[in-house]
Amino acid sequence: MCSPKLEKLKAQLQTLVNRKRFLIVLTLSPDLANQYLLEDLCALLDVQFSLLNTYLNTATQILQEKQACREEFAEISNRHFRRLLEIEKQLQSEPDLEKQVKLMTLRKWTVHVYKAKVEKIR
Repeated sequence: MCSPKLEKLKAQLQTLVNRKRFLIVLTLSPDLANQYLLEDLCALLDVQFSLLNTYLNTATQILQEKQACREEFAEISNRHFRRLLEIEKQLQSEPDLEKQVKLMTLRKWTVHVYKAKVEKIR
């Protein structure tokens, strides 16, 4: 038999909004969900252990993939931004008109490549 506090918590977790919020918290902190805790959580949520475990494993994997994409995006952004700054600096100090045209073409190409990479990551 469950304690009154546990019954109250179980009742709160039966509402869809609270259930989703609770699963989001679990998703963001899967390292807190060891075997014994998972068994208790399964009892609270009225779900099978294997189902909750699979959900948390999948969520962890997806979050790792998203983190890798985010890191790749940050690296690409920083690299292209620095390159654009270099090109702008060269443009400002370049007296030769022909070299200015080449630098403007390079700047345009760098922006195009950057946008293409960002779209690929998305």
